[in-house]
Amino acid sequence: MSELLVEAGANRNVVCAVGGIVENNVERVFDFTIAEDVVTNFLKGEPAVTGYDVHQGPWGQTGSYRTVYFGDQSAREQVNFIQRPFVFDYQLTDFSWELGDLCDLAVNQFLFRPVGPRTQVKFYYQFRARNAEAVQPLHEFATSTWLAWMTSYLDATKKALDKDPWS
Repeated sequence: MSELLVEAGANRNVVCAVGGIVENNVERVFDFTIAEDVVTNFLKGEPAVTGYDVHQGPWGQTGSYRTVYFGDQSAREQVNFIQRPFVFDYQLTDFSWELGDLCDLAVNQFLFRPVGPRTQVKFYYQFRARNAEAVQPLHEFATSTWLAWMTSYLDATKKALDKDPWS
């Protein structure tokens, strides 16, 4: 799994988290989340994902990586660890826009837990600020823009996968 190191006496990490219950089984929710094209077909929040190029794949396996495009900006996305259907861990690096001035690494982790016929999803992003001066502006970006994006992901997932558990 990915690791974000904390220097002695200086925590430069900024964490965002969302969670919720999806009305579908854990395998279906997991497979939907790690699908190669979910970022372009279902993630409509800002920053909008407009495309991707897989460089080492197939996507969804440990070690696979791709370039993800946010309009004319991009980042490298790499899968660090998968334990189907419970954990999906990946990281973003090489940000081509202002975010790259603030951080050099963003680690994401999805945790999926079956709750009867439903799935509890916990979704974390942890950003590592480039330096102590970048922590506050990174926190502002993460808790406004990125947290809203994460929430839009969870809302889109629920909309796509929620079903009547008794049907």
